[in-house]
Amino acid sequence: MAFVDSIMTALGIGTKKPQPPKTRARAAAPAQPSRPRQAAPGQKAPPRRREDPRLDAGPARAERAERPHTADRAQAVERPEPRGGTTLPALSPRDLDSFGSDVRSPAAAEQQRFIDPGRKVTIPQPALADQRVVSQILSYVGGVLTAPGGAVKTTEEQRLHCVVLENGYLLVPKTDPINQHVMAVRALIARLGVRIEHQWLVDLDIIRKVYDFHDRRNRDQIVGSDDQLKMQRAFVDLVRKAAELKASDVDMIIGRDSATVRLRVQGIITEIAQLTPNYAHQMASAAFAMAGVSDVNYRLTDFQGAQVSDPKHGISLPLEIQSLRLQFNPIPGLGRHMVTRLLYAEQEGSDRDVDELGYEDFQIRDIRLLRQLSTGIVVISGPTGSGKSTTLQRALRTLYREKKGEIKIITIEDPPEYVIEGAIQLAVMNADTDEERTEAFRKAIAAALRSDPDVIMIGEVRDAASAKLACEASMTGHQVWCSLHTNDAASILDRLRDKGLEDYKVADPSLFTGLIAQRLVRELCPHCRTPLKRAWNSINPDIRGELKIICDAAGGMDDVHVANSDGCEHCRKKSPGYRGRTVVAETLLPNEEFMLHIRAQRKLEAIRYWKQDLKGVTMLEHAIVKMLRGQIDPKEISRVGPLFHFDPKRIETLSHLIAARRTP
Repeated sequence: MAFVDSIMTALGIGTKKPQPPKTRARAAAPAQPSRPRQAAPGQKAPPRRREDPRLDAGPARAERAERPHTADRAQAVERPEPRGGTTLPALSPRDLDSFGSDVRSPAAAEQQRFIDPGRKVTIPQPALADQRVVSQILSYVGGVLTAPGGAVKTTEEQRLHCVVLENGYLLVPKTDPINQHVMAVRALIARLGVRIEHQWLVDLDIIRKVYDFHDRRNRDQIVGSDDQLKMQRAFVDLVRKAAELKASDVDMIIGRDSATVRLRVQGIITEIAQLTPNYAHQMASAAFAMAGVSDVNYRLTDFQGAQVSDPKHGISLPLEIQSLRLQFNPIPGLGRHMVTRLLYAEQEGSDRDVDELGYEDFQIRDIRLLRQLSTGIVVISGPTGSGKSTTLQRALRTLYREKKGEIKIITIEDPPEYVIEGAIQLAVMNADTDEERTEAFRKAIAAALRSDPDVIMIGEVRDAASAKLACEASMTGHQVWCSLHTNDAASILDRLRDKGLEDYKVADPSLFTGLIAQRLVRELCPHCRTPLKRAWNSINPDIRGELKIICDAAGGMDDVHVANSDGCEHCRKKSPGYRGRTVVAETLLPNEEFMLHIRAQRKLEAIRYWKQDLKGVTMLEHAIVKMLRGQIDPKEISRVGPLFHFDPKRIETLSHLIAARRTP
């Protein structure tokens, strides 16, 4: 409870009834009545401009206006209730579009100098923008008249098809330059008297990027507002408390009526706080605004990713945190799920290799052997949160030091999680769809190949194209390290085949030189662990039979222990009964005989050959070894596989490992 109270205090809320932060009420300026425009003699009177209902003094009408349209709720964010009890209505894009011309943003007011209804406007004929003009457009840093809140009031659909810049450029799609949206904007700028110097035909993607870059510049300018800074500090305080517990992730689940904050410590999720949805939405938005690598806009109903590594405005991450990886997911009821992955910094001057992660000596030798090769592809696999990125970072950093900095390492990641010493790290971000992200990965890999690398690291092999580029890199004299999501090492080759890689490449031992699979399991606290004999009745009856058979084959259960749920002074603060997490893994260096079985699609024979002839040890066997040495609780085995998949006859083969590192 003490930790929960400290979290709640850091967030500025109570543990019983969380309240949203109070903000200073803004005094609304009195609305000026609008005078109807007079009709000319003999003409029909023009329709009266629709006023925004919130500018009307009538209480019933104002009450109706405060209820946002259903389509707007997805993007409308609640505002906290200010002192005095007056609720400020949320503003959505549709609300802004419904305002009259006398309700303007500061940008619109500043842009009025470009508006002259009395000016006769002649729009030039469209011309195809060449590469020089496109480069000029993409480097443009001036105002955008058609941006949301700009002087030329456009709809979202119109903004997808054209853009008007303050420098007099009108950009329209070269595939359909006279569609209804473009024609409507042309008519609007002619009526407003906006001078157009050039009309350029461009790709739709260029139009989108102009708006995106403009939005990013505006976001950077307003990120220092007091309310947002307070929320960013509250978010960093939450991260700081999580880092004290060595949490790997902070989960924030925002529902319609409540929001929950949970931490993942040593693989286990624990709820630590309840927030109001309003407060949690503001914190999520503020966290997104801190990101240096992200999509341009925070969109409540979209899947988005971002990375925070260098916050501004006097806010800094805890010293032990190198960066934060943010993932935003929409959930039903207009809710939000924000996951913050804490990426811890290595100690300065650390020479740590993979040996401290929990690999066995023979596995460490395998990885060192792979680092000495000048070509070939090394694939590290495992589920999300299995430590793949840490293993890659340790292996490549050690490789760079072993080569005395005389090699060039280029990484392609989405986004870079850890700083890798000596590496040129390319970030693949800001892609809106999986297709765009896959294409961005492919382009980045191709660019890396043209950049004179010695070693390439691919954060994830996403499709056949990236797999083929990895093979091309290896066949042209480069070493490649990459990651993949599979259940075991041998399944890496199955997955590559499923992605469309040709069989002759999948089964080539000179191409795929190393296959590594790993998981993370909790390691027992050596100071308070409990002997299995004493805790036998607490063991799940479903596994007692298999567990006894394994222990009997190993000579008894004297060295097997379980976690003490109460913990001790050494572990109670972070995770009672455990001191951290350790790797269980399998390292497979395929040879020609192994690949002959793979080529013939005889996977079971290939695995049998690896275990018997190449002395391979599976991930499940590695977990059993650590259990028999007293390092992990028997229930941790389920994170790797069921106990009944283990053959007790293998105990004799593994006996040298069981005796190698018994925990004191």
